[in-house]
Amino acid sequence: MKVLLKTGVGIVIAWTLLRTDHVGMTCREEILVVAGQLKERRSDGTFSVAEVLELMHARGTTYLDTTIKSYVVTKMCSSAPKSSATHYPDLERVAANTYRLASALSHAGLP
Repeated sequence: MKVLLKTGVGIVIAWTLLRTDHVGMTCREEILVVAGQLKERRSDGTFSVAEVLELMHARGTTYLDTTIKSYVVTKMCSSAPKSSATHYPDLERVAANTYRLASALSHAGLP
């Protein structure tokens, strides 16, 4: 949310107010929370990277889009090649640009 403040000389200052419910969370933790919310929108529990980005921005994330995409597509996707030392099998890719929580996580309590 942006708030505009007018000063005495007519200067407008824009402040961005961020929600703080994600403060202190890692990118992975934020994605898991958002994925848990997005899975409720469709009967098959799927979501796109664009939907993850949209909801994370609405929550006021401080992570860059490139970082979020990297986590969803590579670091958290069980079907992605293990190209880095850090890999979490949190998500399953079910189609091009379509993901869902891994079976073990879809019924677990998320952060």
